Amino acid sequence: MTEPNTQEVTLKWTQIQTTGEVGKRSSHGISVANSQLVMFGGEIVARNPIDSTLWKLGPLDAEVKNTGADAQDLPPPNWVVINDGNGAAPSPSPRIAHAQTIADDEKLYLFGGRQGITMEESPLNDLWCFNFTTNEWALIEAASAPPSPRSFHKLIAVGNILYVFGGCAAKGRLNDLHSYNIATNEWNQCAAAPEELKGRGGPGFVASPDGSALFVVGGFCGEESNGIWKYDVANNTWSTVLEEGNDALRPFSVSCGVTMNKYLCFFGGEVNPSEKGHEGAGGFTNGIVLLDGTTGLPVKAIVVGDLPRDRGWSDAALLGNSLVVYGGLSGSDEAPERLSDVWRLDMA
Repeated sequence: MTEPNTQEVTLKWTQIQTTGEVGKRSSHGISVANSQLVMFGGEIVARNPIDSTLWKLGPLDAEVKNTGADAQDLPPPNWVVINDGNGAAPSPSPRIAHAQTIADDEKLYLFGGRQGITMEESPLNDLWCFNFTTNEWALIEAASAPPSPRSFHKLIAVGNILYVFGGCAAKGRLNDLHSYNIATNEWNQCAAAPEELKGRGGPGFVASPDGSALFVVGGFCGEESNGIWKYDVANNTWSTVLEEGNDALRPFSVSCGVTMNKYLCFFGGEVNPSEKGHEGAGGFTNGIVLLDGTTGLPVKAIVVGDLPRDRGWSDAALLGNSLVVYGGLSGSDEAPERLSDVWRLDMA
């Protein structure tokens, strides 16, 4: 039996009302840059990428401050197009299940994804950078070989180092970890994951608050997972925090998460796989998984306020000390439903 953690953290949800014609979607990516939510990719129909439009919402810093006794009536933030993908400069092809992050003085980095509807699903391994000063994309030609093509992987930044973990290849699932050094323009493969950390799509993947460790949580490895693993950046070593089949976490995958204050915070995800695979909608949750940012062990989360709908195949980003989530897939195999709502999670 896992020893109970005595920490308790109260969290509160608030829905952010928005305007603009961004539309519903899942399997997309969001990030926060310059207090604006930035969104790319995704699908309305399973495995059919929408387009190459890069959207922004905000700035949202006023939205975060618009609480408590000094709250004012503010107009809702508006979704607008930053780049429609049709300019003279090249841009990423339409795709789903890519991964993106912010690094290098507020630039957006995007890696991989897939663009096909066949069994092979055309996985990609291209790396792109979007500069918010010029509002243009640039394809990065690295000095060393990139990770293999994949989708439903994760990408995070620690300083000027990007880390890619796991995902789905054209055949099979991956458990490899790679780093990309922005300064040297080089990819490197990190230490091999332990045998019990099976290849998986849709893992939780976040860094510790001080950036010294990376955590892999859950994911789909032929079944929903509830294991937790820790990668020590300085020593290039892995350790197991909680084994598969533990009694502390409900198995889940395709959640979305951030490093929030001193905690690792994950929202939603699939808890029962769909009988139709990606064509349908499995059983989802709207729960929060909260882990200690140093040990990776579970912390009790007390969630108050109105709750977002249960969902998976969504994405989240950090705005100040708040988790922000947009869209995702809900419903059932018989009636899958994609969402376009925006929610903010704060420590109460």
